[in-house]
Amino acid sequence: MSFYVGLPLKWPDGSNFGTICMLDRFKNQRALQFREGLRRFCQIVEDDLAMLEEIELRKMAETSLQIELGLREALIEERTQDLQEANTALRVLLKGVEQSKTEIEERVAQQIKGLVLPHISRLRQLSVDDERARSYVDILETNLKSITASFEGKLAEALEGLTPTESEIAQLIAQGRSTKEIAKVLARGTSTVDFHRNNIRKKLGLTHGRKNLQKHLENLRKYGE
Repeated sequence: MSFYVGLPLKWPDGSNFGTICMLDRFKNQRALQFREGLRRFCQIVEDDLAMLEEIELRKMAETSLQIELGLREALIEERTQDLQEANTALRVLLKGVEQSKTEIEERVAQQIKGLVLPHISRLRQLSVDDERARSYVDILETNLKSITASFEGKLAEALEGLTPTESEIAQLIAQGRSTKEIAKVLARGTSTVDFHRNNIRKKLGLTHGRKNLQKHLENLRKYGE
């Protein structure tokens, strides 16, 4: 008599994978003896199937993780590039703001020291007999100097080393005024203006060479060079 044994194989989720069959054509009691061994073999195969499925799931998870990691790295690189560009733009903006601030400070210092302070000195001379007026002139001069004390600039520094008359003439020269025009404005002779021009050149270190005084003062005013 033939003896037939079949046991199903299943995936870990319970779905069918297949069937293991054993056919013994002999009169046998041994087929019954092999049933338990066959059942154990099926268990081993199912355990292997579970392991294969676990390996596949891990591979899929690893692939998904690598994709996600690649996306995150690309995003970080993009954000880093954006941040670097933003920092560059910010540095340019701050540099422009600082440059504008410096230019404004230099213009204010230039106007005060070149145009206002010389006239204050003249007011002091006119109010020499008026103690009250002289006190107000002193206060005005002190306050104006305190405003420009923190300003830095080549022209302001240059004018600071000149006398009030020389500062006034230097300012007029920077505006492009000729000697005759300056003499007319100050009600002085042209020889007096030339005398002060020479002193200004000496104090600004222009005694050697033929560097134009007007251009030099204009550059100091515009560019702080």
